[in-house]
Amino acid sequence: MPHQVVRWTTTLWQIVGSVNIRAKILGIVLGLVVLMGVAATIEVRTLLNHTLTVQTHERSIAIARDVAARSTDLVLMRDYYGLFRLLRDTQENNPDVRYAFISLIQRARLSRTPLAAAFRSVCAMPTR
Repeated sequence: MPHQVVRWTTTLWQIVGSVNIRAKILGIVLGLVVLMGVAATIEVRTLLNHTLTVQTHERSIAIARDVAARSTDLVLMRDYYGLFRLLRDTQENNPDVRYAFISLIQRARLSRTPLAAAFRSVCAMPTR
């Protein structure tokens, strides 16, 4: 194995040594440009992923606070159809909302979107 490494290194050095200085400089510059481009792409992707995750979390909190503020009167009047309309309108106006539900402190669900009902029934199914 060490003999093969020495032979490979010698062959590589002969090839690199036979190229003129302009080609060597061009190779070094191109290599650095590609390396910096890959590093910048990875950095931008990481930052973008983090920023979008934080913004999505903040948006979900804002939507939840909006629904909570708009649902207080409906909950006190026990207007369940009004709650359903509120959730449906919230889902229509915010396409990234998959499902929504409103519950009391005692964990009793007052209203939910159809997908939330399907999700709940799937989660409640026994697994065997």
